Amino acid sequence: LSTTTGAPSPPAVGFIAYQCGDMAQGNSCSLFEIMTNTATQKQCPGNAIYPMTSIQVDGGQEKIFKWCGTFDDCTKKWLKSTSDKAYCTHYGATFGPATFQCHFCCVKDGCNSFKVPDTATLFH
Repeated sequence: LSTTTGAPSPPAVGFIAYQCGDMAQGNSCSLFEIMTNTATQKQCPGNAIYPMTSIQVDGGQEKIFKWCGTFDDCTKKWLKSTSDKAYCTHYGATFGPATFQCHFCCVKDGCNSFKVPDTATLFH
C-alpha cells in the first residue's frame, strides 16, 4: 500500500463501520437509521476496510448509504470526485446542483456515523 497519498496504513483487519442501505439496489438507509444513528456497526470485510458514507441527491430527494470501501473507492470517490466540492464538504450548509453525489471515506472505527464524517477522520 502506497503511503504517498497521506492515507494511514490500514489496520490488519477492517475498521468498524456503520452499514445500511444498498446502493446497487437503490435502497437507502432508513430515515430512522439516519436520525437515530442506529445503522448496524460491523467490521469491514476483506479489502473493503474503510468506512464510507455516500449521499445521492436527485431533485431534492436525498438517499444515504453507509458502507465499506476499498482504497480505490476512497481515492476515486472521495479524493478525486468529492473532496473539492464545497456542496459536499459543507453538506447541508451550502446549496449544490439539483442532482449530485457525495462520497466520504474515513479512517477510524465508527467515523461514518454522521452524514459527513469529522474532518480529522477523513481519508487523505
